[in-house]
Amino acid sequence: MMAHCSASPAPPHAWRRIRAGRWAALLLAFAAAGLRAEEPKHISVPLKVLETRPWTADGQSFELVVEDRVHGQLTLTMRLSAVDERTYSLRAEGTDYAQTWPLPAEDLASSVIAFKRKELGEPLDAAKAEKLARFCIGAGYFRFAASALGEAAGLPGERLAELHRGIVEGRARAHLDQARELTRLGAYEEAGRIVAAALAGLLEAPPTFNPASPEPPPAVESDEKLKKVERELRQFQVDISKEVQAEGAWRASVDAIRAALAGAQGADAKLIERLGGDLDGPLPGSRRQEILKELNLQGRAQANYSQALDALKAFSFAVRYGEVLSRAEVTNLDDFFAAEAALDTYFAAPGDAVDLPERLDKALSFRGLTDKAFEALVRHGARVPPPPRPEPGATEQGPYNLKAPGDELEVACRYQVYLPADYHPSSRRPLLLALHGTTGTGLDALRTWAPQAAKRGWIVAAPELVIGRGVGYKSTPEERQLALRAVADLQRRFAVDPNRVYVAGHSMGGHMTWDVALTFPDRFAAAAPFIGCVNGISANYVTNTLHVPVFCVDGEHDGEATKVNRAVFEELKKRKLPMTYKELPGRGHEAFAEEIPGVLDWLERQVRPRAPKLVDFVSADAETSQVHWLRMLDAKAAGASKDVLTALRSDGVARLSGQLSGPNAVKVSAYRVSGAKLFVSADLFDLRAPLNVTVNGGTTRSHPLEPSRKALLEFAHASGDRERLYWCAVEVPVAK
Repeated sequence: MMAHCSASPAPPHAWRRIRAGRWAALLLAFAAAGLRAEEPKHISVPLKVLETRPWTADGQSFELVVEDRVHGQLTLTMRLSAVDERTYSLRAEGTDYAQTWPLPAEDLASSVIAFKRKELGEPLDAAKAEKLARFCIGAGYFRFAASALGEAAGLPGERLAELHRGIVEGRARAHLDQARELTRLGAYEEAGRIVAAALAGLLEAPPTFNPASPEPPPAVESDEKLKKVERELRQFQVDISKEVQAEGAWRASVDAIRAALAGAQGADAKLIERLGGDLDGPLPGSRRQEILKELNLQGRAQANYSQALDALKAFSFAVRYGEVLSRAEVTNLDDFFAAEAALDTYFAAPGDAVDLPERLDKALSFRGLTDKAFEALVRHGARVPPPPRPEPGATEQGPYNLKAPGDELEVACRYQVYLPADYHPSSRRPLLLALHGTTGTGLDALRTWAPQAAKRGWIVAAPELVIGRGVGYKSTPEERQLALRAVADLQRRFAVDPNRVYVAGHSMGGHMTWDVALTFPDRFAAAAPFIGCVNGISANYVTNTLHVPVFCVDGEHDGEATKVNRAVFEELKKRKLPMTYKELPGRGHEAFAEEIPGVLDWLERQVRPRAPKLVDFVSADAETSQVHWLRMLDAKAAGASKDVLTALRSDGVARLSGQLSGPNAVKVSAYRVSGAKLFVSADLFDLRAPLNVTVNGGTTRSHPLEPSRKALLEFAHASGDRERLYWCAVEVPVAK
């Protein structure tokens, strides 16, 4: 159990000096947005701010008088605390309610430094000024570090020079990091300007600020660390120059290819429209040059039609399939891409489409493809459209307000989406499904998670949980389907990596995070519930964390949620099942925004296995009848409880497990199940040999396999998952 309680410095005394008008605006915004963003325990919303009282003498807190429907007039203590050296938070405390908002210290650097000065004890002597300068260098406050050096003039010259060079090096490295991020986004020219300015500043910096040396030699001439930074900056300039030249040559080639294909008609025109976006897809520059050289297009500003069409096919193949197929494994690219289009047409049709059999026959008609190439087409051939046009006031990253299709009896599934800056439809990205609280909206959840997740290159989507809004999560199939429909629609519209789909949420969204993850444990790579707990039917499913690791964050004083999370954690720890639980002492029902970066770091390490060797799950109804390659037949759950503490002590649910015990051999264990269906994947089994299955320790029976592409496509179409592919299935009975 992770219980973190770190001692943090008190907040800056200088906050008291911020103008009253600014505080009034800030607090009203918190009352309107932050306090409404999550489901409070004891304070009802909306809040009305009645009075803002002065800061306390120590500069650590002030009182905010508010009014709510339950308590009437109520006094909250607004307290500042340090999250880390770079971030402070504002926290509201009143009754047993607390809420925290992050405040970036970059916007408040002068206040942070003012507090640090007070902590060191003013007036500052040279030793204290040195400590302040080192603090500023570590925090990235280089301007303040330079000012502190002016107060450290009594230090020995060597130490002054060391501090000064630390500032010079830190500033140069900060610029280098910024330039590297810009190159990742393709902004080479802007990155080049930043590095040039950083290099100029480095070369002009004297060894110390001492005015007694009117024209000292540059610091870089006498310091190995600075020489190393200079070499890195110069090498970066060389690399950037090459990238700019290569990008220019590549753009000329792309223009030539597109110009040569401009007059295409008929089938070629459809193919060009389908593959054309891949010319801008993510492909290493070296591979681009290899393809141009192979087609005799390197360095040429013109191309004939045949060359251009061959180039388009070659680039599209490299972008989509280069990591899973070699070009030698595909004898005819025309047939390959025709099969890709036929498969997309088949998977785009709903299960009740009248022409579904004809679409299936067309997708199966390309018999010249190897099984490996066929699997690659199913897994990687889905082509999603370009992102929709940004709405008024939005950027190309979003937010986009979208709606998943559904029939007239279904609750409308609307969601907000935010894309990473370097998103491209040909490159699959992780997806984070962010779920909001009872009084929140999808946009609130997006604002909570997107700034950090999008920096990592993730797609972030937040559905509108209209069923639970204002009343709380009820753990119904309709609510769970909202989440699944949103994910399915996102995979149709955007390039989503199906093995890196995550779910996270706060309060009601935390309850739902637990629920959908445990009910559908093979749909998500991991889950991160904040201030939410297991409830409803999924109270019986906590052992399903075997397939969906959970990182739960809660406060010590979050009432029932804390009690349940502790019990679940202890039970899973006894069973050696994966769960990370971080309970923050002295805290309650809060957003814990400062925990999000660490949780995202953890999520980033979780990847859903495509074909796990062990599948073990429990179920109480048909919703959770199949996990990965194992399906329950006629489960007979009895005594399932919606109370997690009762469910942990009962065995009233059905259980099914299957584990590889040797080559093409599986041991099945079943409880309250009349039969099992095993789906056969080429990732786990030899399709040419029989499958040997042992059930509940009984006699091993051999089952011949009859793999077929038709079965593979039908299974994938029914599940909506083109990543996990099964060539056939075997049914085994369970003796009573």
